Amino acid sequence: MLSSVAPFFLASLIVAALSPSSARADEVDLSACLRQLRTETTRHGVRPATFDRYTKAVEYDARRALPDVAQPEFTWPIWEYVGVLVDEQRVEDGRRFTQEHAAALAAIERRFGVDSATVVAILGVETNFGAQKPKYPVIETFVNRTCGFPEARAAFKREQKEQLFQALKMLQAGDVQEAEFLGSRAGAFGMTQFMPLTYAKDKADIDGDGHADIINSVPDALGSTARFLLRNGFTRGRPWAIAVELPAGFDTTLAAGGFDHASARKLKTIAQWRKRGVRFVDERVMGRNKTAYPALTDATQATLLLPEGPQGIAFLATSNFTAFWQYNNSDAYAFSVGLLADRLRGEPREITWVTGEVGLSRKEIAELQALLIKRGHDGVAADGVPGTLTREAVRAEQNRLGWPESGYIGVKLLETLRASSP
Repeated sequence: MLSSVAPFFLASLIVAALSPSSARADEVDLSACLRQLRTETTRHGVRPATFDRYTKAVEYDARRALPDVAQPEFTWPIWEYVGVLVDEQRVEDGRRFTQEHAAALAAIERRFGVDSATVVAILGVETNFGAQKPKYPVIETFVNRTCGFPEARAAFKREQKEQLFQALKMLQAGDVQEAEFLGSRAGAFGMTQFMPLTYAKDKADIDGDGHADIINSVPDALGSTARFLLRNGFTRGRPWAIAVELPAGFDTTLAAGGFDHASARKLKTIAQWRKRGVRFVDERVMGRNKTAYPALTDATQATLLLPEGPQGIAFLATSNFTAFWQYNNSDAYAFSVGLLADRLRGEPREITWVTGEVGLSRKEIAELQALLIKRGHDGVAADGVPGTLTREAVRAEQNRLGWPESGYIGVKLLETLRASSP
C-alpha cells in the first residue's frame, strides 16, 4: 500500500489469492533480524526492554511479509468498486451513525472544519462504521514486513521499520494496549485505519479523556481522521469533484493519467479549464458559489480526471479529492468516499458510466450468487462477497453467453440471469 493510511473493509474481497512469498521460512533468519533491530532501539526512542517484551513471541509468516497486495481499489473497474462501497445499506447505516454521534461530529467540524458527512464516509469505506474488526497483531506485521521478503524494495523496508518503532513507542507510552493492537495485513489499525506514523501526526483527543484512542473512541477516531484530511488539503465549502463535459477535439493528454503525485504538474485553475472549453455539467455550481461552495472560485485549482479513459465521464478534481486520495492512493477509493459523503449530506450524484454498467450492491451480489448456485456453480456462497469462486462462476456464465470473460460483476449479468432463471 502506497498511502500512509491503509484500507481494511474490502480486504476480504480481494479477487486474486495472495501469492506466497518466494522467501521460505528457512530462508529468513528472523532472530538475526530482531537482534539487529534491537541495536537501533535507543536511536528510535524505544527502550530495549520494550522491544524485548513485544517482539519475543513474533513468528515469521511469509504472507504477512509481502509488500504489495492486489487490492480491489486497484484491480476492480471503478463502477464495480463504487457499487459495493456506496450501496443503499451503507448510506442508511451512515445516516444512522451520523445521528448517533451528532454531538461529537459537530465538535469535530468546529475544530477542524471538516463536515460530518466526509469523516463518516471515510469510516464507512474503511471499516463499515467500525463493524469490520482487524485481526493481525500490529507488531508482528511490521516485524515480518521489515525482516521478511528479501526482494522487497529498500525504501519499503525502511518505511516498515519506521512504522515498527513508532508502534513500539505507542505501546511504551500506553497509547494502545497489546491485546487490542490489531490491524490489517498492512498494519493499519483503529476504526479509520491509521498507520502508526500517521497516528503520531494526526491523533486527536476529542472525548477529552487526555488520550487519543482511535480503537475504542468514536470521537477520537473521527477527529483524527478530520485532522488528517485537513493536513492534506481538505477545504470546507469546496466540492471534491465537478462533473464536466469536454469540447470536441479536446487534448486529453491534459488529464492526469491516474491521480498521483505527478498530477500536480497538470493542475490548472477553474478559469483556465473553462477557457479551454471545459463545461460544467451543472452550470449552477459557480452560480451557487457564495452559498453552497464558498471556497470554489475561478482561481481554484483542479485536475482533470478521466476514470474510464478519453471516451468516458470527466471530472475536475479539487484539493478535497486530493485529501481523500492521500488516505489511500486510489482514484476508485477517493471517488467512493466523495460519492458516499454526497449521499450522506443528501446530494446524490448520478453517474452514467460509458460502459453502461452499474456496480452491484452487496444485496444484489448475494442475489447474483444465488442465481449462480441455481445454475450449478459449486462452492459459491450467497454472502455478498465476490470472492474467487464467484468470479470463476461469472466467467463461466460470460463464456456461455458469448461475452468477454472479464469476471466483472455488474447489473447486465444480474438482469440476464434473472430473466433466464429456472
